Amino acid sequence: MRRDSQLFFYETLDMHDLDTFQLVMSLNEQEQSNAVISIGNRLYKMIVNKIEDIDFREIEKSKGDITKFSAYKRTKDCIDVLMTIANQSKAGVEEVSTLNEALKNLEKHKDLFIDGFKTNTSIVKYFYDTIVMALISDIGFFTTVCVEFIKNPDSTVSLEIKNLQEYKSRFYLVHKNLERFNKVCNKGELEKGFRPLIGNKIKHEAIPLIASLGIIGIAFIIVYAIIPILRDLTYLFFSFRSHLSDWFTIQKELLEANALRIKSLKDTDGKNNKEIAASQEKWANRMAKIADFLAIKYVPAEKNAIKQATKDSTTTITKNDVIEPPDADDGPSLF
Repeated sequence: MRRDSQLFFYETLDMHDLDTFQLVMSLNEQEQSNAVISIGNRLYKMIVNKIEDIDFREIEKSKGDITKFSAYKRTKDCIDVLMTIANQSKAGVEEVSTLNEALKNLEKHKDLFIDGFKTNTSIVKYFYDTIVMALISDIGFFTTVCVEFIKNPDSTVSLEIKNLQEYKSRFYLVHKNLERFNKVCNKGELEKGFRPLIGNKIKHEAIPLIASLGIIGIAFIIVYAIIPILRDLTYLFFSFRSHLSDWFTIQKELLEANALRIKSLKDTDGKNNKEIAASQEKWANRMAKIADFLAIKYVPAEKNAIKQATKDSTTTITKNDVIEPPDADDGPSLF
């Protein structure tokens, strides 16, 4: 058995089980490919069972083109504001850069995602939806936890990045997976993993999976690079039950707060500055309440997501699975 095939099975199956070990070691080349298809589909369907209960409707309207997403400009503006604040605060620059890079990667790979929607390649669609949701929610987490209102002696106001350690320790699962998404894009794995799946869906231009990268090669990318990100985020959003409207509210208030900050810096009238500062304090209080509310809901959701994701990181196969992979009769499949 090839080393890459052996590694794949050790990563996705309980090879300490004697029956499983003996079955895998007895597989010929065709049966290995069938087993890979079966394992990949089974791991994916564990995710699909949860992802279909997450409300991605607003994101899906963009059909893979992030620039056509209804909140695209607002999201881009929020990242710009956060970068300005981070640079001025000399804190959080790396974290905001991750947000900015994730948005740029969504823009860079929009043709890939658009093709995924056109061909109804489910994992490409779900991955796009989930990454967009992650980007928007991470902006919200970062804003509510890290951006603080500061009133200066002359009554002007500023926004500063604080509490990075709290953010990293309590709200970092989403951000960590955006970092992983950026790495997948930078290594070219997104294109290598998704393009053959999309090609396989195109009528009269089908790319045989084994003839392109080989089923093991594609499965390696999907199972090791794509599915862990999708699984973490799906299980979190499923448990958290967050709504895009909540995150849009945070985006709106961040932009309004920044507008007040800019106005206070331009205004030389002390009275007006005090009024602006008072408005900023109301914004800060709202952000604090939202952060507390998110923490109450998020902490148990993250624990549940990590526990479930760890449990569902491996699966099983039977002799029937390696004779012929099961048909995708109970939901979307990878291959």
